[in-house]
Amino acid sequence: IWLKQTMLDFTALGSATILTLVIIGAMLFAFSRRAYRIAFLIAGAPITGAIFVALLKSQFGRVRPTLVDPLVVEHSASFPSGHAANSAIVYLTIAVLLMRVERRPETKLYILFVAITITTLIGMSRVALGVHWPSDVLGGWLFGTSWACLWALLIKLPVIEEATPLPTSG
Repeated sequence: IWLKQTMLDFTALGSATILTLVIIGAMLFAFSRRAYRIAFLIAGAPITGAIFVALLKSQFGRVRPTLVDPLVVEHSASFPSGHAANSAIVYLTIAVLLMRVERRPETKLYILFVAITITTLIGMSRVALGVHWPSDVLGGWLFGTSWACLWALLIKLPVIEEATPLPTSG
């Protein structure tokens, strides 16, 4: 029974409620460091990513595993795992963006290690609870990691004010 409770605890780390609290906390931290652009990217990545995950689920429409009785009930499609994808999007995006405001290399590595560990535990819990095939979780991790990398690249784009000004008439 302790294993089931442990898996439920891990899977809860990928729930919409917990992810929202983590996003808000990370945004407040970025704001406190005056990293406003990073704060907005921390919000933008999961919002847009969740939309794409929902679209992918509806397109694939994969049925959930029936080999064992699941330990929790889920009603959406199985591929990709929303918990795996959304947790990778949130935790990894936050990690790579906050690493940009942290100066110490050991702290940067710690931030990344924690994000990868939490994302891994969430994905593994989805298989252990019987609600996903391993390929659902791998697909979610792949999408979420790719999404986080994309948003990490966005921080390098120049802001509008830094772009070449439009010519003036006259």
